[in-house]
Amino acid sequence: MRNIFLTAALLITLIGCDQLPSEPQTLHAYFDMDSLLNAQITALTEQNVTLKKSVRKDGEEETKNFELDSAGWEKEFEILRDFNINLPRNVGAYNAVKNGETIVYKPTGKQDLPVQQFQLKYQNGQLASLSSEFIESKYIYSTDRNINLTFENGLLKKYQIKGTQNMIILGAVEYQILGSIINE
Repeated sequence: MRNIFLTAALLITLIGCDQLPSEPQTLHAYFDMDSLLNAQITALTEQNVTLKKSVRKDGEEETKNFELDSAGWEKEFEILRDFNINLPRNVGAYNAVKNGETIVYKPTGKQDLPVQQFQLKYQNGQLASLSSEFIESKYIYSTDRNINLTFENGLLKKYQIKGTQNMIILGAVEYQILGSIINE
């Protein structure tokens, strides 16, 4: 009798598992920065391009060339993922204003959101540039970052990240990162 109950419970559990979605649902309320970056990682890795990167911090500048694999591009774009407004918690938090081939997302004012502006410019239906501003203030630090990404034929050609981070103990640090994609 006990075996019948165990078999029935196992059968009910297996039937219930078939009804669960096999893939997580993707939200598409706003422009999906994560999808854009994932597509760029794939394309840049396949094209075997070189990244020329210049970093300026507190008046000192260093420039280097890199050949990155997909993990390297993922790490390079990690800071850009902070600008993704296409998150479940942001549904209804941004207004989109379209003017010709430009779309600007701005907060509705309902929430304290770190991404203060997110602008896309298209040319002939293809993404030509993306710019955004990120402001975050916590008890021990505040940060202000701006990004500008430029695309050619759907592929990232240049990016710029400018920012200031102010920590209570260490003070303010200003930085700028410039990246250029070089096709060999």
